[in-house]
Amino acid sequence: TPKKRRLDGSLTSVIALMRALPLDDNGCQIWPAGAATNNGYGRFNVRIDGRQRGILAHRASLAAHLGRELTGAEEVMHSCDVPRCVNPDHLKIGTHRENMQDMMRKGRGGGFAAPKPSNERMT
Repeated sequence: TPKKRRLDGSLTSVIALMRALPLDDNGCQIWPAGAATNNGYGRFNVRIDGRQRGILAHRASLAAHLGRELTGAEEVMHSCDVPRCVNPDHLKIGTHRENMQDMMRKGRGGGFAAPKPSNERMT
């Protein structure tokens, strides 16, 4: 398939695939290939220094766009809230705290958002 020919196991080939992805109606470039995490983020494996390494697609996309590797403390935040989106225009660096605040503000707490007030009394 064309996809397999374009993915040769190198990070360069994966970035080229990302840049060729079409934009959807929201301007997202949806990562189509490989596995996804439990949270729906695209991921892929590449060979680096002879060893296979799993990489999150959105982190690789932003790192390539910025021209540098991201540190472990840097989290990638999606303005579009689409986990498989790899459009660097929808991605920005934030801290863990900023990412969690953004998640809660948008109501995507996954069980961790502040509880809704209850009218029931505890007895």
